[in-house]
Amino acid sequence: MQFAESTVRKKNEEEEYGRGGLQFMAAQEGARQFLSGCGAGKILVVSDSDSYKTLSQTALSPKALSLVYDGDALALFSMPDGVGSVLAAGGEDVLRAARYFAGVRRVPCAVFPSSGTLFGAFEEHGEVTLCSEKRTVPLAAAQIYFDKKGSYSLSEAYAQVFLTALARFEAQTLAEFGVRAKAQYPKIKLGTGYPDQAELIAQNAALRREERDGAPVGEGRILARLHAADGNKRPVYRAFTELIALYYAFFKCGKPRKYFICDYAARAKSAGTPYCATVVPTPQEYAVRSLALEKIRSQKLFELKEILQCWQQGPFFLKQAASLLDLKRLKFLPEHGGGLSAIIRDFGLLG
Repeated sequence: MQFAESTVRKKNEEEEYGRGGLQFMAAQEGARQFLSGCGAGKILVVSDSDSYKTLSQTALSPKALSLVYDGDALALFSMPDGVGSVLAAGGEDVLRAARYFAGVRRVPCAVFPSSGTLFGAFEEHGEVTLCSEKRTVPLAAAQIYFDKKGSYSLSEAYAQVFLTALARFEAQTLAEFGVRAKAQYPKIKLGTGYPDQAELIAQNAALRREERDGAPVGEGRILARLHAADGNKRPVYRAFTELIALYYAFFKCGKPRKYFICDYAARAKSAGTPYCATVVPTPQEYAVRSLALEKIRSQKLFELKEILQCWQQGPFFLKQAASLLDLKRLKFLPEHGGGLSAIIRDFGLLG
């Protein structure tokens, strides 16, 4: 696996405390290092139900307050006064909640991601549940420690790099369809061999920084979260394999159904989303997109083949019959804010 071609920030800036630097270190060693630079006050240790052992030694300190995150950030704000630092271990939801709390209380924060994708560690804004209501809130910068010996899915981190490459393909394609403004994004070099662990995590970190600074995240992120909500253990892997199959089929043989109009209201109802949020193209927009499809078809197939060939040569490629999968999430992805899949739906090609 190779690093993304992107502008690298100055080393001293990334390693500066509170600027979101990444360090590879055992969790307990990282916690000691971080706390040595913090002042007085209680230590709030937050984790999810799968990662509570990660900072167990720190949680035994007389100064520590421990909390297993239940999905609502209100629990953090119910902690006693005097919290001087926050440590959080787990998935993206708990990392965002801890960083939100740290920002409100203005205390230093360190996070210990349980996923090699590093979601929740770099964003400046993120979705947090507070008082049972989802809100997009500012997140404090945090020092990031990643334990390479932790129990995380290497295949998910690997698949996320490919899903990010697909997100940039999607953004450029939407611009060519006239849906989004044109922009240039760094091209991602995709490896074909078994990835080096540290290099793979560092590449994910670089991609999360670029997304923080405005690079597209794509509808694949939405699809992965939908699969995760369904309890899928490999949501990123599944999102990538489903989306690239959809995109490839679309550019390989998709033809707009000229006299077909989707039942947008019925689709919104089946997806459980508000119909008022559906964006329906005008006849003029539909015509322009139909012409654009034929113009860009061969180039897009070439770009997708490049991504697909790298994936098929990688260590995590598995042949799986599409007929064995429940594709409901993919079918109704446009109703959840999808991008390129919405174009495919508008052409009458998504069921």
